[in-house]
Amino acid sequence: MARWTWLLVAVMCLLATCGRGTTTLHTAPKSIPSVPVTLVPVDPTITTLPAMPTTAVTVPAGDPCTRPDRTRILFDRRLPGSEPIEHVFSVNADGSCLAQLTHGTTHVLNWGASWSPDGRHIAFIRKDAGVMVADWDGSHERLLLAETKVQPSGAHTDWSPDGTRIVASREDGVWVVDALSGAATHVAGDINAGYACWSPDGKQVAYGEVVNDRAVVSVVNADGSGHRVVADRASQPDWGVNNRIVYFDGNEMQTVKPDGSDLRAVPGSANTGAPRWNADATRIVGSIGSGGMKVFDPDKGFLFVVNTGAGADASGGTDYDDDW
Repeated sequence: MARWTWLLVAVMCLLATCGRGTTTLHTAPKSIPSVPVTLVPVDPTITTLPAMPTTAVTVPAGDPCTRPDRTRILFDRRLPGSEPIEHVFSVNADGSCLAQLTHGTTHVLNWGASWSPDGRHIAFIRKDAGVMVADWDGSHERLLLAETKVQPSGAHTDWSPDGTRIVASREDGVWVVDALSGAATHVAGDINAGYACWSPDGKQVAYGEVVNDRAVVSVVNADGSGHRVVADRASQPDWGVNNRIVYFDGNEMQTVKPDGSDLRAVPGSANTGAPRWNADATRIVGSIGSGGMKVFDPDKGFLFVVNTGAGADASGGTDYDDDW
């Protein structure tokens, strides 16, 4: 479902404020180039994804930004202007190593990026193309699953814990896609699904949908069976290795067990959406739109703001849909 439609649904269903903040717009660094992109269809003869060397990577002294690092935060940045342009970036939690991973200057929209478990690849959705995969630095792009229905915004991806499958939530439902061949299984119907994510054991998928005019988080088995609703008045879920699901309730972040029990609010997380666990589920990053991103301890609350380059130039920008 479209990103902004999710927020509207949250307002209507939850009667709560769903704003993304009103702080200064972030900007893309001037030094980042914009170049045309050629889509590469899936080659059925491919048996492995393009990968970084398994041996140590040699990088220039003092330059840790030129190697894969799973601890970086992925996010989407919508650049200002009359022509809609949205790209995938990565950044360290302290604001260093900011890098643009997708490129293009004419009506290019990329959404819902996610890290592979080893941090060597990313997946994302490109409007008018479909589910894409690339190396950690944005190189070696290829189309994995073609778009079947116009995607206005807000689609999302998530890698399975073993790195062999990608779950994609789009306007045409939830798909489980083989990360090598692109073979896909439609596990939830034509429902405008949002923010699908894997369980820690890779056997189930959680996602946001609207049931009886209410935004809910649902869970299904990876083959599409066993549908159940685990959280009401809820959207934008993420399932951590601690076996807790974090979501946005239209006002703040909540965490819950996958059976719907032990509901807990994340302190100080009002108006912070698109929550995502870090790899060990000790921290949560969330989006405040034009205000950037905030990091939280799930029990103690707000820790710090992620500096993604506000004020780098006068163009502005909006950051959201993060993955950590």
